[in-house]
Amino acid sequence: MRMPLWLMQAISDLFNAFSSYMDIPQLKKISMQVQDEKVRDSTVYQARCYHTAFTRRADIIRHSLYIMHSTTSTLMIFAGIVAVSLQDELKMLVRKDFREFLPSPSVGNESTIKMLGEACMVVDALGDEPRAELLSWFIRHHV
Repeated sequence: MRMPLWLMQAISDLFNAFSSYMDIPQLKKISMQVQDEKVRDSTVYQARCYHTAFTRRADIIRHSLYIMHSTTSTLMIFAGIVAVSLQDELKMLVRKDFREFLPSPSVGNESTIKMLGEACMVVDALGDEPRAELLSWFIRHHV
């Protein structure tokens, strides 16, 4: 049967008061049992403290990982939104450039040719859909 720590301490103090009588076998035996119980309870208490500390650390790490995952997911969503927004903006600018400069007499101008060449590289980088849209527009209006 486990005794509370305060009771074991009181018994230990009592045995200390009667230390001169420890040569009596029954007192010596009881004193040893109390000491063994104190050591056992102390070990159990330390194990519980370590377990609690490790559990708290694991909870903190788990929470930190959750926050990092949430933040990463949010950043990825935001980056995706920004990328789509930038792609839409680039598509609009490229369409505008082609609509402005292709029917114009300045097409023969070296800077206009360079600008349209760079716009073509942007369209190529944006992928198949913008390329198809631009080609359809060009065919409808210029061929």
